[in-house]
Amino acid sequence: MASHCLTNMMTSNQLKEPLSFEDQARTLLERGGLTDVSLIDLEEYLQGVNYYRLNAYFHDELDPSTNLFPIGFSFKTLQARYEIDAWLRRLILLALEPIEIKVRTQLAYWSAHIAGSDMFYDSNNFTNQRRYLEVFDSFNRVRVTSDPKDPVLSHHNKKIFRKISDMGGRGVSVIWKYFQIISHFPKYSFKLRFL
Repeated sequence: MASHCLTNMMTSNQLKEPLSFEDQARTLLERGGLTDVSLIDLEEYLQGVNYYRLNAYFHDELDPSTNLFPIGFSFKTLQARYEIDAWLRRLILLALEPIEIKVRTQLAYWSAHIAGSDMFYDSNNFTNQRRYLEVFDSFNRVRVTSDPKDPVLSHHNKKIFRKISDMGGRGVSVIWKYFQIISHFPKYSFKLRFL
């Protein structure tokens, strides 16, 4: 049913066809400006930076009535905007890492001490039972399909994980392992009852 609805919607509003890197570069050059870069160099740059990612750094420069860049807008300016933003994002992530580690550490510590090492297996510790099952199942999918080179998941899978029959074949591990692995699976919002 949903597939049928999408097909009908697409026939009335056709999506754009994908462009080659060369065509993407040509499109940018046809908008004027960017006179300081060749088609080949721009195509090479677009192979490393997605066109639509780069779009965020030039879109506001386009004249809405002509869809052209203003005179003097250069590739060097566009490239500098992207690279400064990328540098700032890396800097922010670098600053956030110790905070993330501290939060994970505190969550793991207090969760284990308040609700016990196996608190993740008691659905009564969670306010939303459906979401709890989604998170639990998602974790197990990631655990099973994880990269064997990932040291945390590899250790978890080889040394810690064990099967028990009363969990219907689901795996069991201590709560502090989950707080280390939690970024490896989709973000689900769930609230622990005891927090």
